[in-house]
Amino acid sequence: MGDGLNDLSGGELLVSVVLCSYNPSGDVLAKTLASLSVQTLPIARWELILVDNNSDPPLSPIELLSFHPNARCVREPRQGKVFAMVRGIRAATADLMITVDDDSPLEADYLEVALRTHQAHPALGAFGAGTIIPLYESKPPQWFSEVSCLLAIRTLTSPVISRDMTGGRYRPWGLGLCITRSVAQAWVSWCECNLDRLLAVNSRKATGLEDDLFSMCAVRLGLCYGIFPDLRITHVIHSSRIDEGYLTELARDHGYSHAQLAVISGLSLQNPDPPASLKVATALLAGFRLHGARVECSRLLSQLAEPILLRQVRRAKDSGWREAIRDYHSQGLIPWKAALVRHPTPHTVDLLRPQSRK
Repeated sequence: MGDGLNDLSGGELLVSVVLCSYNPSGDVLAKTLASLSVQTLPIARWELILVDNNSDPPLSPIELLSFHPNARCVREPRQGKVFAMVRGIRAATADLMITVDDDSPLEADYLEVALRTHQAHPALGAFGAGTIIPLYESKPPQWFSEVSCLLAIRTLTSPVISRDMTGGRYRPWGLGLCITRSVAQAWVSWCECNLDRLLAVNSRKATGLEDDLFSMCAVRLGLCYGIFPDLRITHVIHSSRIDEGYLTELARDHGYSHAQLAVISGLSLQNPDPPASLKVATALLAGFRLHGARVECSRLLSQLAEPILLRQVRRAKDSGWREAIRDYHSQGLIPWKAALVRHPTPHTVDLLRPQSRK
């Protein structure tokens, strides 16, 4: 398998762990750091970079990082995960980087399994956890399982490797995201050239966009992305995050960011999973498109049988998607008719070209 794991006792630095944090809960951050302190990958083979994203009061590196001889804390005064990630990536020195959230403790073998996966699949540019287990501060209601994926919870039984950017179901999320140096550098360059003007449309709703962009960069470099069930992580879910209002707003923001990714990637600007509509079914029937009308009616009946919150989430996602298309159109970044096509327009392709900062 090459140098890497054959001799664990010494040798080169193989993994950089980048942990971004802003005003963390002390107990939760302590759990995450404790999970790092017991990793099976020898401590000499990995470094830890704690990015303090302008916390108040500032994080105390002496107190938090004393367990690791090759750990350091860097400060990023610009608020936002993208800025913190750029700072952490620039500070990292290993060829494989792993991003860790401050509320997501890792399994004890996470770094070792990630390194083995990286060595076994050289075509992977970005990959992550296929098993993300929730740890609730308070017991969630029964309906929560229907929408738990909004909070980055997933359980896979087999690995998935892909280059398909049209669907987001199997793209790796930011919790425990593993990226190669080439993908990380491409992501940083892309952000510096494009992200300011793209997120200027509505940066508040860019939920998860930065994570999906790593997969996009991997694919554009001719690499793949993947998720693996042997990579296991725990996600601490605060009580405030299982509120119906919060989840509906989060769904709207997800829809917005997914539309942003479609614009950036030059994909179809149509929502791939819109709510079923009686209006659409009637229009199809009036146009004698009987098969389409039958499919839409079947979808409508199926969705009417869903729990009310799930229907609200579906509508909220679609609302966010439509809002993003309107915002990008109002900024002149895409023509309105682009939402009706399934191929890149000159406007969307232009967004992919490197641009110099002014």
